[in-house]
Amino acid sequence: MESLSRNSSPRFFSKWSSSYHCVNSDYPLRFHEKLLYFVFNFLNNSIDLYFDRMKGVQVHFLLDSKKTDIVNPVENSSPNRYLCNAFWSSLNFKYLRTLLSGHLSVVDVGCGTGIYSKYFELGTDENYLGVDLFESKEWQKYKVPQIEFKVLSYLDVDQYLTQKNVLITQSALEHFTEDLLFIKKIGEYVTKRNQELIQIHLIPARSGLRTGLLHGIRQYNLRTIKNIFKSAAPLDSYVLISLGGRNSNRFHWKFITRHQIFHQYEKIFSDKKNYAEALKAVCYQDNSERNLRKATFYGLIFSHNLQMPLRPEQLFTS
Repeated sequence: MESLSRNSSPRFFSKWSSSYHCVNSDYPLRFHEKLLYFVFNFLNNSIDLYFDRMKGVQVHFLLDSKKTDIVNPVENSSPNRYLCNAFWSSLNFKYLRTLLSGHLSVVDVGCGTGIYSKYFELGTDENYLGVDLFESKEWQKYKVPQIEFKVLSYLDVDQYLTQKNVLITQSALEHFTEDLLFIKKIGEYVTKRNQELIQIHLIPARSGLRTGLLHGIRQYNLRTIKNIFKSAAPLDSYVLISLGGRNSNRFHWKFITRHQIFHQYEKIFSDKKNYAEALKAVCYQDNSERNLRKATFYGLIFSHNLQMPLRPEQLFTS
């Protein structure tokens, strides 16, 4: 989990929540609230739309064996985390720089420990800002002149987006009570200023309800992703990327979720011999996954005010 957020007066529903409900499992829930969480998310995840009704481009993320040495530690990693780390390791930052006048100025909203600052190989004129609702002791570990952290809400757009041209979230959007309002405010901010911006969001697919159980507020399906793109308008172009698939989801259930249900925490990551190699194997099996609805995670990449459209085939290094 990379970020938490909660309104001072929690509500069950909000028009600015892509899932409509706002039951937040990041905080202690009574039994009936846990029941509502599962019912609301099951119903929300069951109502889907075909991606063909959207004009964006769909891509399935392919793991590259050349990047596996970067994705560590594998021994204590879930399929979700392994795939997401591989995603960031494979991003073609050189290509992003060509779209953004040659330099990166990154803001990571819901940065948690700040660990994803290490994936950006910043040049001397580049910078990274991590913002989160809570300060982390880990921030000191990553602080260098080009990297800083601030305690801010995800809705404090005008306080963290100035002169930034890349905005990312990693496993954070599902914790934001009003995720659509967050996306809308970003779009309005950059449109008013004609500011170049590329947004990159990694979010759990609907399979996360079964594997992650009580986690954040929601998971995402094609319908709610479409609502995110609509809230971000006007956009230059956008790409929907699926990560993982049914093999990764089954592995997560068998070797992580099942032990969590029965409180057998000591068996997580250790119940299977050669866990790390088995994890890699199932994730690579999903390279051939073509069913967008079976994804483990989704990556959303979209742009504002760029001179050139995003080219999916150049987003990842080969």
